[in-house]
Amino acid sequence: MVSSSDQTERHPGIIHAGIWTTASILMGVIAIGASYVVIMIRPLMNQMQAEILERKKAEVALQKEKDFSQTIFNENPAFLILLDADGKVQLMNDIMLKTLGYELEEIKGTDYTATFVPRRNGDSLPWVFELMIQRRLPIRTEERILTKDGQELIVEWNGRAIFNEETDEYEYFVGAGLDITERKRAEEELLLLQRITKEVSSAHDFDTALEVVLRLVCETIGWEFGEAWVPHPLENYLECSRISYHRVDNLEEFQRLSQQYIFQPNQGLIGQIYSSQKPKWIFDLEQESQEEFPRKNIAIPFGLKAGFGLPIVVEHQVLVVLVFFTIINKPEDQRLLNLVSSIGAQLGTVFQRKQAEAKYRSIFENAIEGIFQISRDGEYIRVNPAFATILGYSSPDSLIGTNSFIREVFAHHQQFYQMMDLLDKDHEINNFEAEVYRSDHSLIWILANIRAILDSKKEHILYYEGSIVEITSFKETEEKLRYSASHDSLTNLWNRAFFVEHLKQAILQCQEQKGYHFSVLFLDLDGFKFINDSLGHGSGDQLLISIAQRLKMCLRNGDILARLGGDEFTILLENVESLEEIKEIAERVLQVLKKPFNLEGNQIFTGSSIGIVQSSSEYLLPSEVLRDADTAMYRAKQQGKGCYVVFDATMRTDALRRLQLQTDLRWAIERHQFQLHYQPIIDLETDEISGFEALLRWEHPHEGFISPAEFIPVAEEAGLIVDIGEWVLREACRQLYQWKQKFNGHPRLRMSVNLSSQQFTPDLSQKIDRILNETQVSGGELKLEITETALMSDPQLAITTLNELKHRNIKLCIDDFGTGYCSLGYLHQFPVDILKIDRSFVSQMFFDENKRELVKVIVTLAHSLGMDAIAEGIESQEQLYQLKSLQCQYGQGFYFSKPLNAQEAERLLDKASI
Repeated sequence: MVSSSDQTERHPGIIHAGIWTTASILMGVIAIGASYVVIMIRPLMNQMQAEILERKKAEVALQKEKDFSQTIFNENPAFLILLDADGKVQLMNDIMLKTLGYELEEIKGTDYTATFVPRRNGDSLPWVFELMIQRRLPIRTEERILTKDGQELIVEWNGRAIFNEETDEYEYFVGAGLDITERKRAEEELLLLQRITKEVSSAHDFDTALEVVLRLVCETIGWEFGEAWVPHPLENYLECSRISYHRVDNLEEFQRLSQQYIFQPNQGLIGQIYSSQKPKWIFDLEQESQEEFPRKNIAIPFGLKAGFGLPIVVEHQVLVVLVFFTIINKPEDQRLLNLVSSIGAQLGTVFQRKQAEAKYRSIFENAIEGIFQISRDGEYIRVNPAFATILGYSSPDSLIGTNSFIREVFAHHQQFYQMMDLLDKDHEINNFEAEVYRSDHSLIWILANIRAILDSKKEHILYYEGSIVEITSFKETEEKLRYSASHDSLTNLWNRAFFVEHLKQAILQCQEQKGYHFSVLFLDLDGFKFINDSLGHGSGDQLLISIAQRLKMCLRNGDILARLGGDEFTILLENVESLEEIKEIAERVLQVLKKPFNLEGNQIFTGSSIGIVQSSSEYLLPSEVLRDADTAMYRAKQQGKGCYVVFDATMRTDALRRLQLQTDLRWAIERHQFQLHYQPIIDLETDEISGFEALLRWEHPHEGFISPAEFIPVAEEAGLIVDIGEWVLREACRQLYQWKQKFNGHPRLRMSVNLSSQQFTPDLSQKIDRILNETQVSGGELKLEITETALMSDPQLAITTLNELKHRNIKLCIDDFGTGYCSLGYLHQFPVDILKIDRSFVSQMFFDENKRELVKVIVTLAHSLGMDAIAEGIESQEQLYQLKSLQCQYGQGFYFSKPLNAQEAERLLDKASI
């Protein structure tokens, strides 16, 4: 028997073969198993790979959405802010940070109310947040916020509360705001100017108008106190008006204390404004010296910190100085100064234009702006709810379902194509305005800001995105401002600025286009001041409105009618064929204005004087045309009013002559160029000298004696006649006193002095008292000659003043009687002693029966009223005999003596009679 070990030793190959066989079987089994495993898990691995790919796509999309939202947040020009439940700032976009002057790190985590809300506005916030959180309603409110440097901005906020979806707890507040500071200021300015225009026009007097201005300015700009300083009528200083406005009760005492002050020109704030005729601002009253601000000691205790003042100037004269104070130090605000200065000018019109509204944008879902994405051909990709709401749709889906393309909402498709062309060219457009349809087919205005989104290589446009806001109300306001800038607020005619601009264009066209002609008619109403003073400014305004309506009926198509101001109107006639056509229009204007106007039951008659200027290549500026038209208009007034005059070059020479005379007249008194000549007045019954008429003469240093007929109208026009008239009265009384002392044989000698209508004022009696006291002449030795025109300009004032003079025993004479329009009713009421027959009647009475009868009527009328009659201009013995036969008491003229200088008159007084 063989052992196993022996068998092993004997058959090693069999063992190896077995092992190999076994191993092969195992490998086969393993291979089969592995193949089975691979087959079984392959679908699972494919599914995992697909999920990984989808997750990556989702992450890319999420990142894209996040980048888009972040871009909208930071690049949006609207204010965006995120507050946590405790009111702490968590996020604020770049434009808000920049506007407020902060970095995000400075304000993150700070309390919003404590940091940004002014103290006086803080009380409104709890109500706003309660509405938003408790009622879960979105808010829309206007609030003031503070910048880092303490300035206040007005922001229109739209916001909502964000709640946790799982816990339903309030977590965040997200807000979007627009800086509407400029808009609000512009709206307040427009409202202020409109209110002032309306209320001032209905004010009964200047004080009421002044009170309106002070109140409305203070209320609008938020200042506490406004006051007015007026020049004293006789002295050279300004005094505090009783008119003021104060928002704080204790400032009434400040106004009372201020009334104790007066200011000379250049003295303190008031005097400096008065002298410079320019506004002035004081930032800090405490830093001003007592000399610069004399009321410092009374202003500081009342808490006044800053102030400014401005003059109201009328015809180069300061009518009043307005001053405003506040309890806060305020740096000089040029815009505020301009606004209030324009208001000052309006106390007789015009306004600052409102600035264009700020840009409007917002984040996608929570913004008040409409945000959209469109394809290159204008098909909607996405729109937000605000976009749909602006266009009148309940949701974005309802909008897109109705209109797939944005061009469908454009009222004018050319605007849409213009917008798309600009986007293709520039890849961005800003502040694009368009008129679009809402869902109910009503029209609104929108403002759009759009940009092109490019591919990664910046080569191709993928789509467009942008935002819109509705600006309908702003466009309406802009239209109102544009209208106000070119129209007169009272008559709704074109205003001066518009007229001047079109006249400038006409001048250029005349220079460039052969055969083109234009003409300007310059109208000034006759007697308007008398109507205004008699019936009040309200009736005067109604008359101007009625006149404007009548003037419109006289024009051709294309003619421009404007109100320059006051009672002055201008008409620009273009493409006129001949002077006759111009005259025909002027005559039509004159006729239509001659018809009566009915104002509140009163039948009013007025008329117009018209100056006409024809186009010429010599005219370069509108002011030159208006200057010559104005000159021609004044020539029409000199010719008797109610007519027209065509300008010619000689009128310009006359105007320059009058201007030179006006300049020389201002020096005549100071340089002793005036002198008086005296024409004797003869008692026709005794042939004795009863007195002299003092006649003014001007010996010009270069031209010699200038006729009073030439220089007196110039003096009246320039407002110099009052000073000249006082000099004449004083010099005549002084001379009379000397003669009375020297010639005892003429105890009843009187001096006659002419008064201009401008001297006939309520304080005339006081001025005459002063002169009589200075010269030691009694009232009974003085006779004043006053024209009918001066008396009838204000009959009631005339009666009062004449009675005052009569109480001083002064003799009163109506000069040039019969040439004016003094009614017999008024003549009976005037306490007049003498009627003076005009020389035009006396000179013709020998040849003209009508004139002789007229002289007779005047003498008879004087006698019947207990008056004397004086005839002037007696030049012949025949005239003297006729006057004596009519029992005319007194006479004067070259038949007796020409006007004499003082020495010649003394020699005449040496004789007992002529």
